[in-house]
Amino acid sequence: MPRIAVDAMGGDNAPIAIVSGSMEAAKKGIPIVLFGKKEQLLTICSMINPSWQTTLPISIVDCPDIISMDAISMRQIINQKTSSMYLAVDALKKNTVVACVSAGNSAAMHTLANVIIGRIPGVLRAALASVLPSVTECPIYCVDLGANTDCKAVFLEQFAHMAAIYVKEMFDIEKPRVGLLSNGHEPYKGSSLVKETYQKLAESNLHFIGNIEARDIFDGHADILVCDGFAGNVMLKTAQGTLKAILHMLAHEANKSLFAKIALKISSPIFSKVKSKLDYAKSGGALLLGIRKPVFIAHGSSNSKAIENAILFAHNLANNYRLEKINNSIEKLFKKETSCMSTSNQLAQENVY
Repeated sequence: MPRIAVDAMGGDNAPIAIVSGSMEAAKKGIPIVLFGKKEQLLTICSMINPSWQTTLPISIVDCPDIISMDAISMRQIINQKTSSMYLAVDALKKNTVVACVSAGNSAAMHTLANVIIGRIPGVLRAALASVLPSVTECPIYCVDLGANTDCKAVFLEQFAHMAAIYVKEMFDIEKPRVGLLSNGHEPYKGSSLVKETYQKLAESNLHFIGNIEARDIFDGHADILVCDGFAGNVMLKTAQGTLKAILHMLAHEANKSLFAKIALKISSPIFSKVKSKLDYAKSGGALLLGIRKPVFIAHGSSNSKAIENAILFAHNLANNYRLEKINNSIEKLFKKETSCMSTSNQLAQENVY
């Protein structure tokens, strides 16, 4: 069975949470290759499951180096060729694994995926995309969640097209509704980037429904939410922080009286269901949409459950013919657009003379 590469040294809770989550995924029959400091990983694996070498489909690749969470220099990242992250991505390029998962430095992972594996032809920027919950049964596919903090309108337009192809194929929605994150629903609201993107999306063949304010994201009005990586990442972490604060406030208020404690106890199943829907560990990781092969970036503070789910998601998508179909559709669309632009430019030059 095809194997999944896991950067065992990436993330705030690495390597213990990464190894633990990987072992849980391996129990479900998914072959995993852990990339990291071998002696350390051997010790952790044996501590969690003394018989892992004979019962679980896990192997280890020794990597003496680690790309730190604060590494920002492209040269520094690319030159660390013996780091766990670099070797995990390189294994994907060499087809010794079918997907790669890391909870480490997302900027570094984005850089390595672009340099080592490369983007789908025609794609200007790869983007982090993942599912967000909504008050309806239909989730929201959000792009970009942090890969590109500085964007151009043409990048966001491409994000929308890539996400529409993905959602159509994965969720069987023929014409996904596309919304643009802004500070107001009116077309004239937003930054210059948002207003320019609005115009491009309005003129596209996408089912564009207009701007969506942050307070309305989870109402289920759109199937896809488009934004630049800075806004998307802030939005995501604000939502996670809000949930954490609400749960903390509920617990604090419950301690003020016996009646409050009883009320909270009675309603706890409801709160548990809501918490489960909003828990980032449930989705596991975000796909780097636009890269030739499946690369998944998990939350930096991922626990073992989040890592397990990220691996399961990676396994299911990498072994699904739909991903290849999605990438082919993206390449075909952007090649067609490039061809049309070239023809238009040629005609414009001919008209000058």
